[in-house]
Amino acid sequence: GLVSSINMLVEEGLLEREGSFIKFRHDSIMQAVHDFTPESNISRLHLDIGSKIIAQVTSFPSDNHDVYKDFVGEALIVAADQINLSREKKDSAVPRVEFSPKQCITFAKINLKSAHKAGPDIDRALRNLKFGLSFLRDASKTIDHWKEHYNL
Repeated sequence: GLVSSINMLVEEGLLEREGSFIKFRHDSIMQAVHDFTPESNISRLHLDIGSKIIAQVTSFPSDNHDVYKDFVGEALIVAADQINLSREKKDSAVPRVEFSPKQCITFAKINLKSAHKAGPDIDRALRNLKFGLSFLRDASKTIDHWKEHYNL
């Protein structure tokens, strides 16, 4: 399964574990995988990665508050980046990933939280806020987000 494949890639030196995260050992490996993945799969892949990170964060035990807070902050930034990459299209022939209104609201919230966690990185915070607003605009096609999610 997936876990055994990941463990094999860690043993081969292509991936490495960093705390609770698994990442490519080198940026060039990540770029090669990205370059050889068909464009039609890239957006869906980013969406799946971001969604899985969000699912992991919500199931992480919160008994050690400081560890939990740091983990969630880092994970939200990574999740937001992945979700936002799923919206960016390089090839106009590839259909855009469609999001449900519920996903749009969730991703708008994730981007808002990620913008808060960006700290002094104003460019990252601004980017997350712009993506968050774009998700709200998409959600507003089917719901009145000003009434339903005014606090957001």
